[in-house]
Amino acid sequence: MSKQFSIVLTDVDLQTLEKLLRDSGDVELLAHVPTEDDRSLRPLGSLAIPVSHAGKVPLWCYLAPLGLPKTILLKRLSPVKIEVNVDRSHLIDVRRPFYNGHEIRSGRFYYQNWFVENQAWVPKNPEFCRWADHVMARVKRTLKFDKASYAYLGAHATERIASGTLTPL
Repeated sequence: MSKQFSIVLTDVDLQTLEKLLRDSGDVELLAHVPTEDDRSLRPLGSLAIPVSHAGKVPLWCYLAPLGLPKTILLKRLSPVKIEVNVDRSHLIDVRRPFYNGHEIRSGRFYYQNWFVENQAWVPKNPEFCRWADHVMARVKRTLKFDKASYAYLGAHATERIASGTLTPL
């Protein structure tokens, strides 16, 4: 089972969201880059992707709870590629929107609250699930739900779309 919602955020919106998340004190932002021992993920430098880096920076990153034991399961697929097991890890999977200054493609927030083990559904740690639900609700409250796109939009993206200077893909 999973919980998810779509987001349409520009780099400006992502900067605002990053500040909210970091100021909360209960969220760690992680990159889709493993530590040297492949046991965890490296910290994310910035949630926002500058327009000059559009298409050159991975869109995937993760939110992990501060203050709870870390549960991050990685699998090395090649010398340069890893797979993060979101089903079993205590992470919110964030796909940042692609935004090149003129066009924008939605991203999403996603996490698993159950996983399958021995052909049976098993709930994830309740503390993690409460934390993830709280973080996702906090993010939704700062954004505006758009019924037409069925996504949560940032203020900057909303303004740019309304003025016709940004095209949703």
